[in-house]
Amino acid sequence: MDVGYHVPRNRISNLYHKHLQILQQNQSQALTSNLPQLHHSIRSHILLAISQLYTTWLDSCTLPQTLFSSIWLYNIDQLSATEPLIFSFGRLLLSCTSRSAEVIVRGAVFDEEDFVPWTFGFDKLLESESPLYLRGLVKSALKSCTDPLEVSLLGLFLHWYCILMALETPNRSVSSIFALTPALEQGQKLVNRVEQLLRSKNSDEILDDVEFIWKLPGFDQTMNKHCLQSSPPRTNKMHSIAQSLTRCSKLLSELTALVDLPNQLKGVAVRSLDSSKNEQISKHSTSSTFAFEDCVFLFSLFSCTHVPHILIRSILKSVLSVQGILGFDVTVEDLLKAEYEVSGTIVLRVSREANNLLASFCRNRGRQRRKMVHLARSIFTCAVALSESASNKTVRQNALVFLSSISFFTLEYHFLLGFETELYSDSEYEAVYYNLWKLLSLHIKQRILKINSNRDTKTTSDEFHFNRLLMYKEICEALYICLCALNNAGVMNRRQFPFGGIESWYGLRFDSIEKYLVREGLLTGNIDSSLSCSAYLMENESQKREKGYALDSDERRSEKTQLLNRLEEVHGKLMLAQSIGMNLKRMSSSQLVLDDMQRCIQCCTENLAQVESIQEFLKNESKQNLKIITALDIHQHFISIRIA
Repeated sequence: MDVGYHVPRNRISNLYHKHLQILQQNQSQALTSNLPQLHHSIRSHILLAISQLYTTWLDSCTLPQTLFSSIWLYNIDQLSATEPLIFSFGRLLLSCTSRSAEVIVRGAVFDEEDFVPWTFGFDKLLESESPLYLRGLVKSALKSCTDPLEVSLLGLFLHWYCILMALETPNRSVSSIFALTPALEQGQKLVNRVEQLLRSKNSDEILDDVEFIWKLPGFDQTMNKHCLQSSPPRTNKMHSIAQSLTRCSKLLSELTALVDLPNQLKGVAVRSLDSSKNEQISKHSTSSTFAFEDCVFLFSLFSCTHVPHILIRSILKSVLSVQGILGFDVTVEDLLKAEYEVSGTIVLRVSREANNLLASFCRNRGRQRRKMVHLARSIFTCAVALSESASNKTVRQNALVFLSSISFFTLEYHFLLGFETELYSDSEYEAVYYNLWKLLSLHIKQRILKINSNRDTKTTSDEFHFNRLLMYKEICEALYICLCALNNAGVMNRRQFPFGGIESWYGLRFDSIEKYLVREGLLTGNIDSSLSCSAYLMENESQKREKGYALDSDERRSEKTQLLNRLEEVHGKLMLAQSIGMNLKRMSSSQLVLDDMQRCIQCCTENLAQVESIQEFLKNESKQNLKIITALDIHQHFISIRIA
């Protein structure tokens, strides 16, 4: 039997009557004597506390530790006559909890670190009410409201419940989800109104105090410990009032970004770099207004920019699961037939891998990174099967080109996610950018072959993504050369290998990627081993110092000159990347793309200025006085190099 049913009802009943008496007799001063002066009613703060429990539960905590540590929610029906305000708000929040859980569970993309689905026996209390019933409750509760904050909180969560209803209803069409923008804007205004009311009178001491909730009547964090005997409690800290409002605001902004994805997708690549080509390109464009690579790139930017909550990712999965991408009357199979002329049974086998790639963006960042490696292996297996099939040679070759393209993306994205999940130390950046540079170079070669073989069907999307990859490659190569030169000059912290030499470290971190590329090369007859450890060591001059090789006198005398020459090379590559970024901004009308391009340009500008400062420093002072640090603060994937 679920341990949630073994509730000590006598204790709960005693607590309920005790705290209700305190609240109704206005004796809360005895319970809250340690609090600063309250500028809103006790009931307003009780409503705020219940909303804090809800947002904390959404951030992967358990029901016994959050919502049902409120004595009021345990005995919600008994409050209908005595405390209509708390009763109405409690019923509203329990319905929001039920609807939120249904949306997340239906999406089926949550992992144990994202969401706790167990109800611990509180199912009856979590029954969702109809919108009509809840509106009636709120209307009657407003009659007893004495504080504008109470009115705003009731309005905010009733509005949020209606949004959840629109997202959760199984028969709701996708188009209606993408029509939620006005409702989301109104929700954001309501959150701002609540925050304005709080900050106008309350000090930050109350807004940021995570223990404030336990000083209010009706809340006890110890009463449900017995419910967690069969599963360990989460260590999440309770949200403060400020954190709870921030979570509400962020959920609304992420959902707004999600419903805007169709517009963003249409604008990823809308213009050619050469305006005279636009008419020619439009004749050969696919029947849809976007390409498959546009989808992949946009979803990666959405995931990276917003780091969406599990609730938002569940909705994204539901949107991707329906017929058609983001509500458009076009499927992955349609895009493959139009872009790559893949048909027959092959398109079903290939589209399965493409759909798996799109679905991976619904996972959290760590799971996405792991998923990329599994996808790369699955794509390789599919490619092997296709290469040995007896299908039409042209169709088979086109399918292999597509699989090769998405396999490069999975490997590149695998590396980039390492920055976002903070898996790399500062000393590893050099090797990471080396691998990214080589991967992007191979990807660009593959795209050149595709473009040359289909000159008549070249699209704006082809041109955009080719130049995007070229810009990323120039940035990665510039950062690698710069880090390599600075390491060689001994002006950065030296790398440590406590569990073996550089070969064992490199093998653990990168050899699996290099072996995958060699296997893939066997399919095309183009084996490339530039990502192997031996290739990295041969190209990396700094390894002479780290492996203890003696430098001759000429090498020592020329160290400073070599460093200046390498920095000049870095300067040229950053200038080129910056120029490409400027051109790419003119090709796209998608705000997500424009923001990413702008961050890339800013990163190039910052590093250009720092390279010039380092060059000027070296001309006037000894390199022994130079110390370099790195920061990942402008772009999520590209570091800024600065003088310490």
